Amino acid sequence: MLGLLLRLAFFAVALVGLVLLFFYAAVVAVIFIPVVLILLFLLRKNGVIKWTTVDLRTRPAGSPGRPPVIDHDPNDVTVPRKD
Repeated sequence: MLGLLLRLAFFAVALVGLVLLFFYAAVVAVIFIPVVLILLFLLRKNGVIKWTTVDLRTRPAGSPGRPPVIDHDPNDVTVPRKD
């Protein structure tokens, strides 16, 4: 009987500990997440990456030949290049 009561007490203490840990993590998140977001906003870098689009149907004025080949892998070229 005493063993059953000790196991019940152990599980009750463990459950209370988990609930307290969950609330502690929630409070820490509520405090630190806005601080981190504000720091990221203040310390961000402007203009590191500028995304653009290319219309392959048109060529810039004065450019002879084919439109440019846009390829991220130089070993996978489908259009022969003149080197």
